Amino acid sequence: MKLYKDRKEFRRVNPGVDWAEAFYRHPYCQAYYSEAEVNPYHWMVHEAVHQLNNEVAHIDPAQWLDEGLAEYFSTSRFTRGRLALGDIDPNTYPVWWLETIATTTNLDTNIQNGSVIPLRAIVSGMGGPLMRRNVNLYYLHWWTLTHFIFETPKHRTNALALVSEGGGVEAFEKHIGRIEQIQSEWHEHVRGLKAELAEGRPLRRP
Repeated sequence: MKLYKDRKEFRRVNPGVDWAEAFYRHPYCQAYYSEAEVNPYHWMVHEAVHQLNNEVAHIDPAQWLDEGLAEYFSTSRFTRGRLALGDIDPNTYPVWWLETIATTTNLDTNIQNGSVIPLRAIVSGMGGPLMRRNVNLYYLHWWTLTHFIFETPKHRTNALALVSEGGGVEAFEKHIGRIEQIQSEWHEHVRGLKAELAEGRPLRRP
């Protein structure tokens, strides 16, 4: 990892990184540390997961799963210096945008109002809205879908098989279930996370 002293130095050395707080480009993760942040680690963890997937695990998952795995780790809370995987830290990206996904209790309504992207489009990487206009919404889908799979006992047992086969549509329906059926379960999971966040309860799944 190349660690810069602050955001200003990070952007001076790496012009053109847009809104990114860190990035991975083989063979380095490049990031900065900020004492001003409540959680100054999450963007470093995110990029380190990409690095480990590429250089250690040697996997090349579909985009939703690649980003979702990085977010699953980077949105997890640090407790007494240890990463509590799946225990969500609300002071991380994209958790702080959670209010913008699944804005009503009805799945069909949310698809119509654009706050939910059909999961078939998410898993296949085709047919969704323009990425550049919906970056946060895509990251929310990638993260919550991965969190749902790894934190739901009946799906967790097949999660690593899904990862090893790349997370495409065929692998997803083989190991997790038919996408349209899983979509309803995932939507309930997202609504549960939103309720917990609104009530200030710990965002932890059983």
